Amino acid sequence: MGGAGPYLDLTPEDLPKWAKSLGIPHVSLDELEAAYARARVFILDRKKLMESGFGWTAEDATGSVSNYNNGPAGEHFALPMQFGPLVDVTQKSNWMHELSITSGLFHAKRPYYTLDTYIEGPAPLCDILHLLHMIAPGILIVVRVEDFDDFGEEYTARALPSNTWMEANKIVLEHVLGSPEKYRKICESPDVQREMLSSYPDEDDLDPDDYYTTRYCGTCEY
Repeated sequence: MGGAGPYLDLTPEDLPKWAKSLGIPHVSLDELEAAYARARVFILDRKKLMESGFGWTAEDATGSVSNYNNGPAGEHFALPMQFGPLVDVTQKSNWMHELSITSGLFHAKRPYYTLDTYIEGPAPLCDILHLLHMIAPGILIVVRVEDFDDFGEEYTARALPSNTWMEANKIVLEHVLGSPEKYRKICESPDVQREMLSSYPDEDDLDPDDYYTTRYCGTCEY
């Protein structure tokens, strides 16, 4: 048994798919921008915690970037002035970099022998990533691909933070999302999607003369 991950991925291209999978309405860009504006106080609070508790320093906003923070070991984390750039597929690689998703600042984790996953990193910044989860479910996912011997590969993706985090931040989330009803709807959604990527054929069904099913040519000596 093997596989890939867990790892973080920014997936703005999959927002409609996740809305359908989670059973929630697809959110318009205007609604995303309004929620992001309401989240400003929460984000600034977490930014201050990074400065006071983790030794990070802040830079003035430049261009389309706001809340640019630098860590003592050269780390960085930045958010856009508006939410639109995060859902712009053409800017995906840029925001993967600005959010430090692939830099080692954050790590996707899975407790041993479970299918659960979570994000590990500086707590205030993880809070911000979780908030992005809630504003646009599916924009940031934790992925694990499990390879089961003699069975196939299973793809597991988590699109929402844990119920514990959502409950601990209920008041903030109700405000950011715009209503208690929207908060409740997301909390009741399935946060994990699983699907089989491929399956291996039964050995009894293999044709010994068929390279494409036996995975060897059948004519060579080994």
